[in-house]
Amino acid sequence: MRHDPNCSSRGVDVALLVHESVDRAFALLQHALPDVTLHDWRDFVREQHAATGDRPAHRGILVARDRRGVILGLAIFQHLRDLRHHQVLQVDLCVVLDLLHRQNVAERLIAELEARAEHLACQAVHFALPRGLSGGNSEWMASLLTDRGHIVESRVFCKRIDPAGRT
Repeated sequence: MRHDPNCSSRGVDVALLVHESVDRAFALLQHALPDVTLHDWRDFVREQHAATGDRPAHRGILVARDRRGVILGLAIFQHLRDLRHHQVLQVDLCVVLDLLHRQNVAERLIAELEARAEHLACQAVHFALPRGLSGGNSEWMASLLTDRGHIVESRVFCKRIDPAGRT
């Protein structure tokens, strides 16, 4: 995989989440998605790592850190086959929590995701920007993606299913 040399040179390093940092990453995730519990997060990360197996480039969680190792952003991604675009890198969540340098952190994460997509011979990168994220991540992230050449191609609808209501 091609590594973006600017990730480190601007004081932000982007790499896959390692086991030792799972709980630290949760603090950032909880700010964006307060209804996710630490237990849910740990289970999700464990499933991500188990599903990755010998193909770590195909799915994972990227974290952006500053020079001191503080996690400033994270992105959850997976390589999928799409009917329209064939091979795609689907970014299910991209969250940045750095008030002073959030654009730089987001640009580093996006650049790394785009580099991964290129490495995997993807024809597109799909970003899901959940509504209602704390800190207004969706609005400014959408603007940044548009500035980088991404376009709005679809909308995703969600209907929550109550497992207790099933017969």
